[in-house]
Amino acid sequence: MKKLFKSRWLYVFLFVTACLLMANVFMTAMIKRNINNERSITSEHKVIDTKTVYKQPQNEVSNTVMVEEEIKQPETEIEEQTDDGFTVPVEGDILNAFSGNDLVYSVTLKEYRVHKGIDIKAPILSKVYATANGVVESIKKDSLMGISMIIDHQNGFKSVYSNLSSTDMVKQGQSVKKGEIINGVGDTALIETGIDAHLHFELIKDGVQVNPEEYFNE
Repeated sequence: MKKLFKSRWLYVFLFVTACLLMANVFMTAMIKRNINNERSITSEHKVIDTKTVYKQPQNEVSNTVMVEEEIKQPETEIEEQTDDGFTVPVEGDILNAFSGNDLVYSVTLKEYRVHKGIDIKAPILSKVYATANGVVESIKKDSLMGISMIIDHQNGFKSVYSNLSSTDMVKQGQSVKKGEIINGVGDTALIETGIDAHLHFELIKDGVQVNPEEYFNE
């Protein structure tokens, strides 16, 4: 009797064990199936993202070409306007004139030094205009002259605008027209803080600074 009782419990144990093993196999199969489905979905998303990322540079290249074409188009127009001179970049009185190679006294630095441009008095945030057609060659934060911009007029002349208020209004490589607003008067030139708010403006001809006042036509 005892042997029969023990054998029945053995069968029950084996049956329960078999059921657990089958359940475990079934659950494992379901988990693998779900994982494979998730991997499949994730893989599809990656493909979509990859295609999207792949398409974007094509548009960027296309835009770059368009920008370059826009930059190249004004060249003839810039050369044709050489005889028209340059317009003043901001309205105001001249605080400090061009000195060439002569030394002049700097109120801020308390020393004598050359002044390669002109300082035009104007309230902070006054509009600064491109003095002639050209292409923005560079925009930088100079440690002495503050935010400065150089425009290449592509006819031997370059204009320099310093003590500006922002680096965000126009971008390097952008074409600008004569009289177009390109920035604002700021207070960023450390070596010229001793005078009233102004724009420091320089005109370069064939690599040499010249007196801008001799080239203004209005």
